[in-house]
Amino acid sequence: MSFSNALRACLLLLALLFAPGARGATHIINIGDNFFGPTPTTLYSFSITAGDTVTWTNTGFANHNVTSTGSPTFTSSPFIIPRNGAYTFTFPTAGTYNYTCTLHFNQNGVLIVTNASANQLPTVSITSPTNGMKLLAGSTATITTTAQDADGTVQRVEFYESGTNFIGVVSNAPFNLTSTNIMPGNFALSARVFDNLGASNNSATVNIQVLTNATLLVDPALTNQPAFHVSNAISGQTYVFEALTNLGAGSFGSRWFPIATNVASGTNFIFNDTVLTNFFPRLYRVRQDL
Repeated sequence: MSFSNALRACLLLLALLFAPGARGATHIINIGDNFFGPTPTTLYSFSITAGDTVTWTNTGFANHNVTSTGSPTFTSSPFIIPRNGAYTFTFPTAGTYNYTCTLHFNQNGVLIVTNASANQLPTVSITSPTNGMKLLAGSTATITTTAQDADGTVQRVEFYESGTNFIGVVSNAPFNLTSTNIMPGNFALSARVFDNLGASNNSATVNIQVLTNATLLVDPALTNQPAFHVSNAISGQTYVFEALTNLGAGSFGSRWFPIATNVASGTNFIFNDTVLTNFFPRLYRVRQDL
């Protein structure tokens, strides 16, 4: 092969591979003298995927052509493929395509074109924290996931709060994200996984609560019964109001008496002691359980 022909063939191949809008793979089939394929055979069979392109390259000494013997039709253009010449055709649909060189007896080939398998979506699930878990504000928490792609590879996992608030991204297995000094609040966590073909899928949402200490203050305006202001609360979280009625005997932790349980409607709300009617000295507290 001369330098100019070799250069022309390389440029042709590059043009096919990088042409705008090109899709599918490009395959090379050699045209030998009286046969198609890498070795002499009376019928060369080759399998590709719909959307792929085939380039027949004449590596023999004689002139040849490529002509289909069925539908759909395709014929090399120009009709004669000289030595070192090439002909290219893209097969958009699945089927069996028989072809021949009409210049030579028993020089035949067949292309078996199959539909590409649909890309399966990757999957991801958050394994920790679990739905409904409570964590302590200021601590370190790790969102652990299980990310898989049945027909490819996982490229990255993105993490979100409330579906749209971006938290972070991890591009390497095991696709876990660690956060330090987590802030108090109610959070709806989710993960979005991407595969090597760009397809994505979302995990189920995991709802967690991050707790912090609330402030309990006596309300001096209400004197007929103990009343307390709770501040620094988090709307939607549950707070338990308790009283210590026995200051002298027994284990300290076992002497707290539950008065009420409230789901905070905002950052501030009021607890009233409507259960204990006597006014002996006692202690009160508001708490949350991890």
